[in-house]
Amino acid sequence: MSIHIRSYLNEDPPRLLSLWRKCQQRDQRLIPLSMNSLQMQTLGTPFFDRRSVMLAFDADRAVGYVHCTPGPSADGSCLDPVTGQICFLCVDPAYPDRWGMAAALMTAAENYLTGLGAKVIFGGSPRYCAPFYFGFYGGSEPLAFFDSDQYITQTFLAAGYAPFKKTVRFHLNLTDYVSSMSPAMVGWSSRLELEHELPVYPKTWWQACAVANFQWMETMAYLSSSHRPIARILLRIANPDAEHDETLYGRTWDAGLMHIGVHPDFRHQGIAAYVLGETLQHLVQQQRVARIEAHIADDMPFTLNLLRSMKWNTVDTGTLFRKTV
Repeated sequence: MSIHIRSYLNEDPPRLLSLWRKCQQRDQRLIPLSMNSLQMQTLGTPFFDRRSVMLAFDADRAVGYVHCTPGPSADGSCLDPVTGQICFLCVDPAYPDRWGMAAALMTAAENYLTGLGAKVIFGGSPRYCAPFYFGFYGGSEPLAFFDSDQYITQTFLAAGYAPFKKTVRFHLNLTDYVSSMSPAMVGWSSRLELEHELPVYPKTWWQACAVANFQWMETMAYLSSSHRPIARILLRIANPDAEHDETLYGRTWDAGLMHIGVHPDFRHQGIAAYVLGETLQHLVQQQRVARIEAHIADDMPFTLNLLRSMKWNTVDTGTLFRKTV
């Protein structure tokens, strides 16, 4: 065997698509990837660096690739080379030494990131810092690697990474969704005014680069008596692969729950469940979204308990890894 790893070249998009689809056929949790969406959401982003994508070859056959990048600065105005992310890693399921190839690709990614000055490297992306592959793990942002991908998770552990956060991937089918109302929620229905705003504009350079291609919907809840804002929900609405829209989604799009917040004075009173339920009902009435997902970290117990109480289904769990270089 002749094994070698090299950086991305302009001739490589078909290879990336082929590898993604081979992994997607094995793991239906990945969403199909098209050339258009690959170009628009990954290769065409202003901070894309061809050196950050590395392909592994066995002779002349591409058998895997890894994509890494520096994360955003604290204010979202630029890239911060001190913090790196390994965003995506895949090896052809038919390759005999899948674990060994994953380790080789991970080492190549670490060498790239440390060469830029990385002191900390994440396996996965911290919340609100995901640069690529929005929507391809479902409607929400890609926070972590699935625990069921054992060849990847074990490779991180063997390379000295420690679990940083656990995440839960939730899914809810909206085609037959009906919002349930508790007594507390019924009480809030007469005291709150809801406003659904679309679009929501990016506030930083990082957001403009990473997520400006998506549609967003923001729901604000106000007290009817004073028009005081007390709750906010932010959804990202996007079918990442329009080429497969009709066959996979019935001409509707996916949505991702990106943020849900309630003013501290009004928490634990049923407001979050009411506002989220009414937001989902609004999507159903518009016939725009067939399903919604959320990736929630284990340090967000309120949101975890909320989604479970609203009968969202757990699809998988994941792990966000961290390593100090």
